[in-house]
Amino acid sequence: MVTTYFGLTPVVKYWLKNARIGLNAKDNVYGRSALSWAAGNGHTTIVKLLTERSWKKFLQKRAFVDSVDKHNRTPLSWVMLNGYEETARALLRAGADIDLADDIGGTPLYYAISNGHHELLKHLAKQGTQMQSRGDIQKKLLLSAVKAGHEPVVSMLLEQGVDVEFKDKEHGRTLLSWASGNGHTAVVKALLNKGANGEIKDSQYGRTPISWAAENTHEAALGLLLEKVGPELKVHVQDFQNVVGAITILQAPADIVVLASILGLNMPKDPDPLIQFLDSHFKNSLLNTTTTLRAKKYEMHRKIATQCLRVMNNSLKENICDLLSLATECKDIKDQVINQCLPKDLQYSCRHWAYHLEQSNEPMSDLKLSEFLNDAQRFIRRSMVCSAPLQLYYSGIAFAAGESIIRRNFRDKPLRMMATLPITRKSWGTQLHTLESGSYWVQSVTFSPDGQILASGSDDYTIRLWDVKSGHHLHTLEGHSYWVQSVTFSPDGQILASGSFNHTIQLWNAKTGALQKILYAKTAVSSIRFSTDGLYLNNNSDRFEFFPFESSRQQIPDESCPQVSLAQDWVALEGVKALWLPPEYCKPYCSAIKDRALALGYRDCRVYILNFRKIHWPKC
Repeated sequence: MVTTYFGLTPVVKYWLKNARIGLNAKDNVYGRSALSWAAGNGHTTIVKLLTERSWKKFLQKRAFVDSVDKHNRTPLSWVMLNGYEETARALLRAGADIDLADDIGGTPLYYAISNGHHELLKHLAKQGTQMQSRGDIQKKLLLSAVKAGHEPVVSMLLEQGVDVEFKDKEHGRTLLSWASGNGHTAVVKALLNKGANGEIKDSQYGRTPISWAAENTHEAALGLLLEKVGPELKVHVQDFQNVVGAITILQAPADIVVLASILGLNMPKDPDPLIQFLDSHFKNSLLNTTTTLRAKKYEMHRKIATQCLRVMNNSLKENICDLLSLATECKDIKDQVINQCLPKDLQYSCRHWAYHLEQSNEPMSDLKLSEFLNDAQRFIRRSMVCSAPLQLYYSGIAFAAGESIIRRNFRDKPLRMMATLPITRKSWGTQLHTLESGSYWVQSVTFSPDGQILASGSDDYTIRLWDVKSGHHLHTLEGHSYWVQSVTFSPDGQILASGSFNHTIQLWNAKTGALQKILYAKTAVSSIRFSTDGLYLNNNSDRFEFFPFESSRQQIPDESCPQVSLAQDWVALEGVKALWLPPEYCKPYCSAIKDRALALGYRDCRVYILNFRKIHWPKC
């Protein structure tokens, strides 16, 4: 191989005469034979020696003379490419085929025409060879070479003046389009050096070389193209970064309307097609490329998070789905209603704004926003137990921590229903504040007839009096020697009766808290109640006349149909569910109702008062 490559004729003669060598042997790199190297370098004498040697072995002549390399290129093709006419004549005399095509479709005849070997062409014409125009052959060869990435052939043909912008007939694609789409970086560079325009669109698809290179993730070729773009295309590159960059980081497939909204762009309003990456390799390439098309993911996450917050701020409102009841549960809201009332961009923003904010990798510099998000997280975790979404505005806020940001900013929502908000713990760290009723179970609660005072009896042998409006503790009545099971006011509110497990009933001055009298029952007192005329006090086993106290004959109002009632874990107003009770408040041990006030007593010492306004349903 070496001797034929460098044209060492004496050495070749010696080997042919004295050594047994394989004339068809090829090198391991290019797959070329000794004859191919000699012919390609124009060593005519050695070509003659080799072909004469081959002529003696007639049956091997054609196989040897037309031996192909790894590109299926024959020795005669290399001769025609490099322009050695005398060497070409020697191969033709040895029987070389002028029509054997290589990988790019080039034949020795094509290369002869393309390189303008006029004497050889005249010789071939005399032999009756059919000729084509030089320009057509050059273009055909150049297109084939570009597609296959044969940069030496491309450079040679470009030097011969072939039009660098011509398009193929089948697809109307330029040479640069094919080279870019196939990722042949050296060919792209050669074409650009000859002035190829990277912004020309192909006829069939309307796409540019940049588009082809980007789709097929040929980063090196893409980088070369982007270095040559003009000012107008740079604007498109920026748009590409904004739009396609956003698509790469979307948390869920989105249509054009959603994309336009969360990017703040004016785009065609086609609501149907979903936009998402089907090729994960292309997506990863855009996120990691070193070219100007690289998606700036942190910046895009920050931009989308900001826009999501803006969309929510402009679109969210109370009862956005126009629900007819405060107790309507999520399972009863049809998807069709949700999709009609919540635009897709709003749905995306609500679901994924936090993800984009987290992925922006930017520290939360706004302390107020950070505090609000922390507070909102606690609020949502507490309130999401309820399946009725509108209760976020009522139960959620009413039972929120007293100094929480949510409660401070949205307290007017439940106040449309309630006269005052319940007194709750200041922070989220503990449960709601309660009216502490000792360290034992609250067995009974009752309102005074005028609704101003609440009395509670508990297992610590005491009765406590509370101001209903403020929730402040007024008095603690002590005197029982066992659990206080039941408490009740006389119709005029002057006397408070308390019944105990040790068979006693004690009568108290409701204003001063002074003990007036002790009555003894036959059994443990679990329930007591004054008659409607105030003359008798009834318990679960006895009836006591009450005239010694000269109680007024004021009648106890009929509360068989109260304005406020309990319905499992709901407070109902005029029979309609209105306020959901959190899990720790939905099962009181005892309760009392007076007009629009509700008192709840629990086994963990809590007494809880809810005051409701005159029934006037809020406009949801």
